[in-house]
Amino acid sequence: MRETNKLVAWNHMEKIQEYYNDFHFNMENEGLAAKTIDRHLYHLKKVIFPAIGNIEARKLTFEETALVRRYARERLSGNTTERRVILTLRKYFAFIQKHREAMNFDWRDIAIPKSTRQDPSSLTLEEINLIFQQLDLNNFHDLRLRLYLEMLFRGGLRPSEALMIDRFTDLNLRDELVLIPDIKKGNKRWVKMPGIKPVAEAYLRMREDQLRQLFIGGKHLHLVKPLDLEGVRGQLRRFRKKLRRAGFHKDVYPYIFRKSFCTEQIRNGIDIKSVQHTMRHTNPATTLMYYSVLEKEQAEREKNNFLSKVNFSLGELAQPTQ
Repeated sequence: MRETNKLVAWNHMEKIQEYYNDFHFNMENEGLAAKTIDRHLYHLKKVIFPAIGNIEARKLTFEETALVRRYARERLSGNTTERRVILTLRKYFAFIQKHREAMNFDWRDIAIPKSTRQDPSSLTLEEINLIFQQLDLNNFHDLRLRLYLEMLFRGGLRPSEALMIDRFTDLNLRDELVLIPDIKKGNKRWVKMPGIKPVAEAYLRMREDQLRQLFIGGKHLHLVKPLDLEGVRGQLRRFRKKLRRAGFHKDVYPYIFRKSFCTEQIRNGIDIKSVQHTMRHTNPATTLMYYSVLEKEQAEREKNNFLSKVNFSLGELAQPTQ
């Protein structure tokens, strides 16, 4: 274990749960999204505090943090949830050690559970076309959603990256090029998006504001603000109801269009290095995950095709008695 930082403690020994309000206030000052803050507070109240009780911070031992893992496994479902709880625990203890009081161990010694990667779901080209057909391109909000989702697919963009595009400096519609930011590497690069021009031009013709952001939110065109992910998710929630009425029941969310872009490249025989480059995957194992899923699907199809041709003789099979 690392040597615990020797921090100056308060004059009295605080109990674990008494840092809750200060922790809440500190997260707001850090500018964390409201949804993220709510998730951390939920984990504290529903898992962490019930697991370790309300003992004094200095008396808490490293071994007792294992109670949080056990409680998370028993009360919550999935390895992902346990991982999130431990991330909250680490963040809470980091706050205590940095701002309030020394503890008997270092918060960084609390191991984070490895995430279990699930098979990446995706949409076929036919399904994407069906989704786009349900959008009214004469309606500004539908046209905006169409352009947003189409950019995620044609460029393999992450949902937040598309919202960072500047319509004045990052678009070259003549050559169908878009300057996209890479939020993980911190750089930008021009990406060719064939076929994006008609929808983008129709969307820009409807814009009456002077905001630089390509995607704007707001109920009225004269009361606009930059669009954020919450605004996108809100429109998608309403749009999913329309899709269900049309008989489409597959889950539709922004990131699935990036996944689908990756999957379709593989289906069309593009090699792994090229896919890794276009998807901007730092780790090739991420790209390989998509290959392994498609290989499983192909193996299942070939197995079923083979078994359908197997026709063993039944001989004189006895008929059921009446």
